[in-house]
Amino acid sequence: MGYEMRPGFVLPPLMFTPDELKALLLGARWASQQADPALAQAAQTALDRVRSGLPLELRIEVDTSGLLVPAIDRADAPTEPWQTPLRHAIRHQRKIVLHYRDEKGQRSERCI
Repeated sequence: MGYEMRPGFVLPPLMFTPDELKALLLGARWASQQADPALAQAAQTALDRVRSGLPLELRIEVDTSGLLVPAIDRADAPTEPWQTPLRHAIRHQRKIVLHYRDEKGQRSERCI
């Protein structure tokens, strides 16, 4: 028997040590709380998927590990509208133009 990955999936089934699993889940928890909405949702979906595939003992260990990410109130910290486009530009190796004001209020522009 074997497996066949559906299009769109980039990782084969993997086995992780308990510490590797905790590190991955902690990172996904951070991204689900701190990233732009699209990436936060992807992190939460990945976290749910990994967690659902764990044996009960490991799921309990992960859920009770104490490795937590503090929740932020999105009402107090709205997502900046530039976060998602910036992430996509980085991912696709595209240049972006930044418009900003310096400490003296003068407008400036940089291509990065």
